[in-house]
Amino acid sequence: MDTTAFPIPQATRQIINRFILVLAGIAMLASLATLPAVAQTESILYNFCSVQQNCGDGASPIGTLVRDSAGNLYGTTCIGGALEEGTVFKLSAEGAETVLYSFEDSTGRDGICPNAGIIRDKNGNIYGTTTGGGVYEGGIVFMLSPSLTETILYTFGRQDARTPEGPLVLDRQGNLYGVAGSGGTAKFGAVYKIAPNGTESILHSFTNSNGDGGYPNGALVSDTRGNLYGTTSYGGAYGYGTVYRLNLDGTETTLHSFGLNSDGRTPYAGVVLAKNGDLYGTTNLGGAFRVGTVFKLSPNGDEFVLHSFTPNTSDGQHPYGELLLDSAGNLYGTTEYGGTSGAGVVFEITAARTEMILHEFTGSPSDGATPFGAPIMDSAGNLYGTTLSGGANDSGTIFRITP
Repeated sequence: MDTTAFPIPQATRQIINRFILVLAGIAMLASLATLPAVAQTESILYNFCSVQQNCGDGASPIGTLVRDSAGNLYGTTCIGGALEEGTVFKLSAEGAETVLYSFEDSTGRDGICPNAGIIRDKNGNIYGTTTGGGVYEGGIVFMLSPSLTETILYTFGRQDARTPEGPLVLDRQGNLYGVAGSGGTAKFGAVYKIAPNGTESILHSFTNSNGDGGYPNGALVSDTRGNLYGTTSYGGAYGYGTVYRLNLDGTETTLHSFGLNSDGRTPYAGVVLAKNGDLYGTTNLGGAFRVGTVFKLSPNGDEFVLHSFTPNTSDGQHPYGELLLDSAGNLYGTTEYGGTSGAGVVFEITAARTEMILHEFTGSPSDGATPFGAPIMDSAGNLYGTTLSGGANDSGTIFRITP
């Protein structure tokens, strides 16, 4: 797919181009071993239209899906839609897709490329961000009402943060929290807060120096006290990223610095928080074989590599999205690449810390390729997610994996 034809922010265009180049290289590698697999059935629930077909649909879905009580799925696409600037979509439980909103920056105010997924409140309002667009071309925070009216809650880029990344966090008072991949006082990204009246506050500006992180990308998670946890893809003691905590008083603490010996490197995803205070996450690089890890960080700061992904096998490579933690302590996630076809996998790390490959993607035309976000699970144990590419039109898919 030629991304130069579409108005995608430069950083996002580089990510998509990297997907294409790395996928082509990995697909040429021979499979030398096979990891344990579990009998799972994958179904393609929806194939996004090719942008070349001018169908008005979204393309290249990015970010974690949201599922409502009726079984409808909601998400975002970075490109496609009326002006090829991204969409918010809904997929009904029956498989009918509706574009709820097409971003249109023709006025110079709307956003471009929502790549972090969305959240929904109890009233059905949808909140999200775009990486570009807006008056100052630094991205926006938006709300989409149940009547599908868009409200721009905040525009980035004048003298504060830029390029919001990762899904938002909504507290009980209606405050929104998120991370920006650039900007801030030191220009290495920031954690921000948007009050219900639209006032923005920078809670922490990363410095990428003296042990602090730089360039946050993934989702934030909040504990019962309101403290926020997240990751940065660079910085820390060794320059390869951090896990941090931001307390209510604004104090930021680096909980772990990646990059020492066979540790993971460059976490692009945020962490998930277990009830006992353990944090779980992934790194896109590093580990014993340099193609990524799944890690655990205990409340006392001890880090354990639970799994190092393996090149040249049917194992996954380069996890990008957040993990899903179920009530039994099992972890689920996706990798951008790897598997026998090089098109990515869905994996499970059991509570006993054994890795199982649940699905290996094979790419167009019958399957998706390059899963990018975290999977979600319904009450029956079905997993749902998206792929950035592949499918009948090579424009991405929504998939379900049934136990």
